[in-house]
Parts: sequence; C-alpha cells; structure tokens
Amino acid sequence: MANQIIPKRSSVAAKVPLAADLQVGELAINLADGLIFSKNAAGTVITLGGSGAGDSLPAQTGNGGKFLTTDGTAASWATPAFLALTGGTLTGNLTITSSALTLNGTLGTTQVNAFGDQLSFSKNGYNYLTASGASAILQIQASGASGKIILATAGNDRITVSPDGNVTLAGPTSVTGALSATGGFTDAIFAVTGTTPALSPSNGSIQTWAMTAASTPTLGTWVNGQSMTLMIEDGSAYAITWTSLSITWKTDSGSAPTLNTAGYTVIELWKVGGVLYGARVGNA
Repeated sequence: MANQIIPKRSSVAAKVPLAADLQVGELAINLADGLIFSKNAAGTVITLGGSGAGDSLPAQTGNGGKFLTTDGTAASWATPAFLALTGGTLTGNLTITSSALTLNGTLGTTQVNAFGDQLSFSKNGYNYLTASGASAILQIQASGASGKIILATAGNDRITVSPDGNVTLAGPTSVTGALSATGGFTDAIFAVTGTTPALSPSNGSIQTWAMTAASTPTLGTWVNGQSMTLMIEDGSAYAITWTSLSITWKTDSGSAPTLNTAGYTVIELWKVGGVLYGARVGNA
C-alpha cells in the first residue's frame, strides 16, 4: 500500500499556523477556509492560495458589465457608478454611458473626447467645447446662489452670465446674423472726462461728456460697423475742436454742430467703409 502524505491541517475557521508550527517549505491547510500556508526562508508564514467559501466568486451568469466589490465579508457584483483613478495612465477607449462625466483636478495635457454628439477639450493645441447634431444642446451650468459663467480670452473676461441671467459683453463684440433678446438690451453708459479724450465706442455705446474747458477730442479705436451716442453738456459755451477725428458731418450743412449752452447736445457717431460719420440728433 502506498504511503499517504497528510500535511498539517485545521478545521477551525480563520486559524493560521504559527511560524513555530512549520518548517521552511512545509505545508499546512485550513480546511474550513480552504487556504494553504507555508513558511518561507525568512521564517514568515505565507498564504499560497486556496478557494475557501469566503473567497469564492458570486455567480457570473447575468452579471455582464458589472464589477466585483466586497463589504469586507462577502463579495458581490455591482453596476459601475463611477471610475476613480488616482495617478497612473488610462490607455485605450473610455466608454461613458451615464449622463455626466466629472473631472476633478488639473487636466495638464489630457484630452477628453466623446464622439458622436461631440464633446472635446484639450489644454495644449486646440481648445474647444462643442455639441454637434441637429438637436444637440451644449449646457454649461454654474450652481450656487452667486454662481456665474465667464468666457475669457487672453486672460480677459469677454462674456459674463450672472445668476439672474443678465449677459455682459466686455470689449468690442461682433455678431454675425440675427441677435435677439428677451427684455431688451441695456447699453453701457460711459462718462468722458478731460479736454483731449479719445472717443472710442468700446467704452460704451452711450457716452456723456460734461465739458470743463475748451476741448479737442481725439480718435480712439474704431472698426467699421461701430457706433456710439455722445451726449455733450456745455453749460459754459466752451469751444470744441473736432479736427482730430476727421468726421464727415451729415447734418448742419456738413459742418460740426453748434453746442447747446443748456442741457445736452446729442451727437451720433458711426464708422462705415473706413469713414467716421457724425450727425446731430434733433434740435433740442
């Protein structure tokens, strides 16, 4: 009859042999847990493996696409709710089937792309955020009572949407096509000061100027299609010289208008075809 080799064993759950119980390379088995132990050359008891009841996988049938999780006692399959990555590199395709992708931290040179109805941004190279398709909606949301959305270029705020829905445009703004607004537009009102101010529509589409002395305004920054309304208050009959602006006057028989000595003189300025035009508004 052949000799039987029976390793050291225990039927007590969670029982682990002590280093003194084993020789180097000797085996021990916990029959309750289904684990195999040995002792290495350093004198440490190590687990070689096993498939105890506490470590067995739950049924895989019908659980495609789920991930294995544990509560510290039992293992189970769960539907992915999020993917947490700390460091490292993710290569290949990342498929997102939920309604949102949240990125926390600094993106560095990482590119995020979702094709189909396209979502894409990258820090280096091209920077864009788009939604394509006949019914695609691109939504940018700022939460909180004081949250607002700011679009900036070259470090300067260009478009700001406040929590109450007001939109502020900073600097020259060109619009191609129809532009509509519910509630109308509110123009910026700019106060011109000094005796040699540079008149520029970028300061505001409505500008007021309370003259304090004889003045010679200069030409600010203008592009074709821009205009501004200038309200001049000249209560002391100060002289004003317009020659620096090279205005083509369309009222007062082609001459600069005479300013009122009481109230405002309203002048409209606009640029078309490289020519700056001007006209007095009304007779008051």
